[in-house]
Amino acid sequence: MPGFYVLKMPWATYVKEENFFLEQGGLSKTWGINWQRILADSIEDAREKANEMSDSPNMERAGSVLQLWVMRLPLREQGTLLTAVRGCDDEPKQWTSRGIAESPGRRLTAFIRWCFMNPADVREVDIPGSFFQSKPPDSFKPSEFGHLPQHWYSHAMHSLEVIAFRHPDSYPRVHCYELYYAMVHNLHLNAESKAQFIARLSEDRIAKGNVVS
Repeated sequence: MPGFYVLKMPWATYVKEENFFLEQGGLSKTWGINWQRILADSIEDAREKANEMSDSPNMERAGSVLQLWVMRLPLREQGTLLTAVRGCDDEPKQWTSRGIAESPGRRLTAFIRWCFMNPADVREVDIPGSFFQSKPPDSFKPSEFGHLPQHWYSHAMHSLEVIAFRHPDSYPRVHCYELYYAMVHNLHLNAESKAQFIARLSEDRIAKGNVVS
């Protein structure tokens, strides 16, 4: 029985033949994270089966909050991304007129999450103040983080580096490199090359005797 990928939204159900979906890069690109594979006799049959499934736009999305490209990374690179999931507890919240907590750090963290994680409900993305934001912060100034712990700053900076060098799509890569470079420059450091980045996160720590830094 042929395979298809379906995306069920409140206003329509979309269907792609499996080979076409794979040729478009649906398993590795951000736009494909909420499509689900099903078996059906035809496109019409696939749409009918999708409409009989859960009303959630994500249905029973494959088993990880991490996007597929992340799970193919070396483990230390995956771990670097995970350190940036939690926002900075010490950053004062700025409340909007609608009672929504906003701040430069919260917006940066929400964008980093969107770059490498799967939302539980894609409809929540880009709602003001939500967990995921698909656009980088406007007028980004790392100097605004001078009062925050460097521990948080470093986690955010290095996670941006992973996305900049490893993400399969150009949109996150370009924006994350710009953010990473700005944060590095703010500390008067040199940005790593991709080769230096890979070497640092793949070194043999046992051989070098520096397992505990």
